[in-house]
Formats: sequence, C-alpha cells, structure tokens
Amino acid sequence: MAWIDVGGIRTYYEVRNIGEIDHSEDVCLFIHGGGGSVRHWYPLFLEPEMDMPLIALDLPGHGLTGGTICKTIPDVAAFIDQFLDALSVKRPVTYVGHSIGGLIGLQFALQFPANVNRLILLCTSAKIRLHPDFVKQALSGEWDLETLKGSFFPGVPEEKQSLVLNEYLRLRTDAASQDFSGVSQIDLQEELSRISCPALVISANEDVIISPRHSRNLAKGLNCAKHVGIPNAGHYVQVEQPQLVAHEIHRFYHAVPE
Repeated sequence: MAWIDVGGIRTYYEVRNIGEIDHSEDVCLFIHGGGGSVRHWYPLFLEPEMDMPLIALDLPGHGLTGGTICKTIPDVAAFIDQFLDALSVKRPVTYVGHSIGGLIGLQFALQFPANVNRLILLCTSAKIRLHPDFVKQALSGEWDLETLKGSFFPGVPEEKQSLVLNEYLRLRTDAASQDFSGVSQIDLQEELSRISCPALVISANEDVIISPRHSRNLAKGLNCAKHVGIPNAGHYVQVEQPQLVAHEIHRFYHAVPE
C-alpha cells in the first residue's frame, strides 16, 4: 500500500513482485474500469502465473485516490503518464486495462506511444456506449447494485460480486459533469492502425456489457493483436475466471518476440 502525489492528487497504488522499482524491469501496469479500483485485480494477482512485476493504481475519483474522475479520456491518459513519471518508471510498460481501462489504454498508446511496450485489453472496445442508467447512477452516486449484478456470469460467488460492486460506492464525480470521463465522445476505431505494439485482446464469452464481437473487431483493427475468448465469464472476467486470464497474460508477457 502506497500513495504518491500526481499533479496535486494523492494517488493510491500497489506493487507486486517488485522491491525497489528497477528501471530495467518490464513492468505491467494495471488500470481498472469505470467505478473500479485496484481491488478489482485482487483475484487475478493471487494466481501463481502472475509472476511479472506489477503496478496497479486507483484512478482519480476512484478507490483510495483523491479528486474526482477526469473530464476526458485523454486527461486520464495524461494522468497515467504523470504517474509513471512520478514513480520514475523509465522503460515502456505492458499496459493492462479492463473495460473503460482498456479504452484508456488505446488512448494512452496513441498519446504516448514510446511509453507502451504491449497492450493487454480485457472486455473492452475502441468505442464504448455506456448505458444511460449507468451514467445517471455514476453522476448521482445512487447505484442500483442489484441491476449491476447482471454483469456477472450466473453462479459467481457473492463475495466476488461484492468485491466488485462495493467499489462503485467509492466513486466521486464532479457535480457539473454530464458524462463519464467523456467516454461517449471517444471513438478510436479509425485510429487503431496507428498502434504498432503487440496486443492481447481478451473477451468474456458471456459479457453483456461489452459484446465479445466488439472485442474481436478491436483485435482485427489493431496491427499486431491476438484475441482470446474466456468461457463461463461475464464482464468482470479477471474476477470470475482469474486462473484462465492469468494463464493468457503470462503466456503473452513471456512470449519470445517474433
């Protein structure tokens, strides 16, 4: 558990498999989705195959980090770049993002291409259409958690659902906001060909939030991407099927470049 100041925002982050941050290490940077936090990665981080150097942070307005959510997706990408600079991470990172965190990853790779070695994108798309009820609940802070439970594959244990859903209650938005970080204004489909780094796109076969079809199309639009579908999982694939996701991340991270 640690905090660091990033542009005046007290930012919470965690590291795994790292003593002092070594400038020679190929770090995996984990970015949660909208309404999430570092905690959304905990089941995945417990898997033995997650043996690479890991850094995960709470974005502004999420979890234990201060402030309110950023106004635009490019603003979030710039914040992440400032975070890496504050930690003195010198090498390009392997960026791992879930849902909106994956969309942010695409923007980050476009905005700061020299800072990305690989992309690992979970349950995401180059354009995300948020349900109006989600935006309304995010801006009001009045969450219908029972409805959000529909994001999970049937049979996911209650404790795993609570791990995910309780983080929504921590979300802090600007009272003047009309959108969730401007997600509705972002469409990167025509920009994907500009991303040259290798990418792994993971979808959940039963995802009702981001259709697996959108994830497959994302992989097709990238220059050097592989798509993997995870069975018996809904939108929170890293929580629902952590062993399978860890295996795919491990294999991609440790693959010998062609």
